[in-house]
Amino acid sequence: MIDRLRDPRALSTSLGLYRTGAGPQLLVEPPIDLPEVLAPVLGLWSSEDRYLTEQSMTGTEKYVGGSWRYERLDGVGHWMQLEAPDRVNELLLDFLAGM
Repeated sequence: MIDRLRDPRALSTSLGLYRTGAGPQLLVEPPIDLPEVLAPVLGLWSSEDRYLTEQSMTGTEKYVGGSWRYERLDGVGHWMQLEAPDRVNELLLDFLAGM
């Protein structure tokens, strides 16, 4: 793992994923007024996520005009689909079955 991080392209490639998602204009411009999401939404959050907060996940409900369901996965990190694939798949299949 450490050897891969020593590759000068590693940081640039990793940051490139974030650069394409949100430009610096988001820091200075007023937020875009977007319509509510009308589709059913399942929000999954994992308690050991070091990058996203539970409040940021539960706060998305205010942008949903359709049904909204929240599930918390305790003891799982940011990449929940890799760390707890059976539980994530179970929640997804249950959510989709209820549509």
